[in-house]
Amino acid sequence: VYSRRAEGREAFAKQFEGELGLKIRACGSPEEAIDGMSVVCAATNADQPAFLGKWMNPGVLLVSIGATLPEHWELDAESIDRCDFIVADVPEEIMEDTGCFIAAKKAGVAFEHKFATLNDLMLGKLDDRLRAARFPMYRSAGAALQDLAVAEIAYHEAKRRALCVPLPIEFAVKGGR
Repeated sequence: VYSRRAEGREAFAKQFEGELGLKIRACGSPEEAIDGMSVVCAATNADQPAFLGKWMNPGVLLVSIGATLPEHWELDAESIDRCDFIVADVPEEIMEDTGCFIAAKKAGVAFEHKFATLNDLMLGKLDDRLRAARFPMYRSAGAALQDLAVAEIAYHEAKRRALCVPLPIEFAVKGGR
């Protein structure tokens, strides 16, 4: 895990290592944190890009779940330019209302043709595009249901590859429904 603030990344690593029983390493740079990873997740509300396109490697899934407001940036324009397949829960909201994509558009990056909906992905309509993608991205507008769907897919893939440990989590419905 990497955060610009050393105390933040150290606290995060310590807390989640204890909660999950997994080794979580606080890294001194974003490049160190993403080295060798097959999935890279950016989650911030920074006012400057936290992830740079020059760090991207082919075949690595870039997940961007923070920076959902026009004044927040998570990805630089190069990241968006390099991605060749972008799945989003609400593509129009991402393209028009998030700082990363507003800035990329101002920089001349064309990205509209790269977008697909999470719904179409889940229905299997995008399998060929997904297989052909060298630089795939999942970009969330903050819709929790879609994030849970992506998390479930990631979990099942990690389980298939023996890369995870199931946690004893139960969900309860409030209000009697």
